[in-house]
Amino acid sequence: MAIEDFFYVQLNGFDIKVVKQAKAVTQEWLNQIGLELKPQKTRIAHTLEEYEGNKPGFDFLVGLTQFLEL
Repeated sequence: MAIEDFFYVQLNGFDIKVVKQAKAVTQEWLNQIGLELKPQKTRIAHTLEEYEGNKPGFDFLVGLTQFLEL
């Protein structure tokens, strides 16, 4: 069984190592309860900058994009 809607927010900057570690820990935890992340729908996104060809932000019920206030 796959989990559909889940997101992780890192509040102290953007450290891709931490994000990938959180993804791995989440996958391990989900496996223990018989669930898995759906690879086709799983991606890493940044709310301010493009990351790996993905535009900033993500859609989760509504679009979420962060803007810097100058």
